[in-house]
Amino acid sequence: NRNVLDLCCGTGNLSEEFLGWNYHVTGLDLSPSMLEFAKHNNKTYIEEGSAEFIQGNIIEFSLQKQYGLVTCLFDSINHLENYEQLSGCFNSVHGVLSDNGYFVFDINTEMGLRNMWKGTHLVHRDDDTCVFTDSFFEEAVKRAYTIVYCFEKKTDEELFRGFKEVIYNTVFKVVEVAKLLDDAGFNIIRMTELKDFSVNVDKPESCNRIFFFTQKRVNKI
Repeated sequence: NRNVLDLCCGTGNLSEEFLGWNYHVTGLDLSPSMLEFAKHNNKTYIEEGSAEFIQGNIIEFSLQKQYGLVTCLFDSINHLENYEQLSGCFNSVHGVLSDNGYFVFDINTEMGLRNMWKGTHLVHRDDDTCVFTDSFFEEAVKRAYTIVYCFEKKTDEELFRGFKEVIYNTVFKVVEVAKLLDDAGFNIIRMTELKDFSVNVDKPESCNRIFFFTQKRVNKI
């Protein structure tokens, strides 16, 4: 089954890779703006009928197709709020996977969020766009936040137009993620790091980011 479902497809970069390998790809994302970029970036494949990009929420979805592979990468899973939403996502994925199909995703661990989501950063681009980020870990709710401030220079004036966006990553314990996968009907093939997908990680919580390679069980029980 060469149908691929790319959850949280964003601007369609990963989808484009699979399309280049002659897979048929459905990209699903909550953001209409992201989907517009994804459609633009993969216009040729859409016209050929090998790609489609649709709006939807990974917490709960159903599709007519069956997929041999579902992906959800770039720590998109961490953007969910709680384990209930995570469970809804896993069950929805199980419902659209073909028998023995694969589900691959990654998460930032608590250690990773503490290590990577901290400090401030400023980027001043050549087009007079300034981006300032402030990242921190909130102990009380076990979440990492990044506040993004963007200032874009108006073309006809010396003034800047500004806006703010708040992004967060929720901590999901690896052992709880594994339990929810089992409840939803998945076998974990391996948990690994980006540097070498062939090696299982013995202590996943000691890594910054973990990749889950899982396979659908035909019978959940």
